[in-house]
Amino acid sequence: MVMIMKIELEHFLLVPYMNLSNQNEFLKELQYDADVEKYLGNIDYLLTKINMRYNENFIDKAYIIYMDDIARGLLTISYKDEKLELACAILSKYRNMGIASNLLRELTPKVFEMYNVDDIYLYIDSNNTASIASAKKGGYVNTGRNEYKISR
Repeated sequence: MVMIMKIELEHFLLVPYMNLSNQNEFLKELQYDADVEKYLGNIDYLLTKINMRYNENFIDKAYIIYMDDIARGLLTISYKDEKLELACAILSKYRNMGIASNLLRELTPKVFEMYNVDDIYLYIDSNNTASIASAKKGGYVNTGRNEYKISR
């Protein structure tokens, strides 16, 4: 059995989503957020798919983003179509505080190290201007309509 470990960064702690009761309260907040639903879809479905793919590829994972011991959002790492993708949802009460862009700046080097990939991708809806700004601040560049990439 492969253990999914937490990821410790300078300002963040990423704790694997494991369907624990204390994590479920946090997820309820995400599920009722219209922006999360709009851009990431149904959270229960997303987490189910991530867990199914993890059992197949041991790569796809979901993490709860903690900052100052408070759950601030959800991060997924997925391997699709031979591309490593990150997706992030920040709870509405913590948006516009620089959390996503700071997380990307801290997390990206760690992901390169953990997965030994040359590129990391974000797929962002063209109407999601806040996420586009976070991606750019995190060093990602637009390579197509909704695709943002950073290379080693």
